[in-house]
Amino acid sequence: MMRLLAKPFLIGVVVFLALILLLLLAFASANTSFFDEYFALLFAANVLIGVLFLLVIVALVFNLAMRLRQKYFGSRLIAKLAMFFALVGVLPGAILYGVSLQLCLAVLSHGLTSRLSVLLKRACNWAEHRLRFRAQIY
Repeated sequence: MMRLLAKPFLIGVVVFLALILLLLLAFASANTSFFDEYFALLFAANVLIGVLFLLVIVALVFNLAMRLRQKYFGSRLIAKLAMFFALVGVLPGAILYGVSLQLCLAVLSHGLTSRLSVLLKRACNWAEHRLRFRAQIY
């Protein structure tokens, strides 16, 4: 009975800690000077929560693998559903990341190229002016 309640309890604790950190993040956006002092602590807490979530996911995948190996009824369906939800959760984020990265690179490339060409033209003009000025002095 105790082992049966351990997983939901662990997941509940992790979710509760994540909600507390989300609440702290909401307060931090309103009062940045207060949370500047505790940035390292908050960062460490977020990393810890991320590691806990990763451990929960690994434990659930291991449990699913054991169920598949023992050929429990419905374990293949659960595995397919888990893969589907993982794909649905990760794929849109990956697509958005890729598109936004392409957009940022294009904007930066265009902006830096046009600014760089203007700066190079100004530098060449300045150097030419300085050379002509020196030629006039000598």
